Amino acid sequence: MRTAIALSPVLIWLLGCGVPSQRAISALKEQGNLIVAAIEEHIMENGGRPSSLAELELGAESLTTRYGPWVYREVVTDRASGSTCYELSVGDYGRDGFILCYSQDRTEWVLDQ
Repeated sequence: MRTAIALSPVLIWLLGCGVPSQRAISALKEQGNLIVAAIEEHIMENGGRPSSLAELELGAESLTTRYGPWVYREVVTDRASGSTCYELSVGDYGRDGFILCYSQDRTEWVLDQ
């Protein structure tokens, strides 16, 4: 005799949570690298950073992941000189248990979990 088990939507969501696999992180980095390349191209062509990712006209599918949308922001790197750089990140500690971030001044991806 088979027993049917009904899972609540909350339980299904909890079972799907957790830090992504290395394969998923690699895929996120690949997607992020395309966005970084578009940002850098925009800087070269326009002499400055885009005000938002929408300005890059990459399409919604390029800017979203199963871990939420890519977040682009300007960060002050030196208050005295007013130097800034951009960061691109995805993920949320509370929801996903990680944040994957690329910083223009470090030019590398950092996984914080």
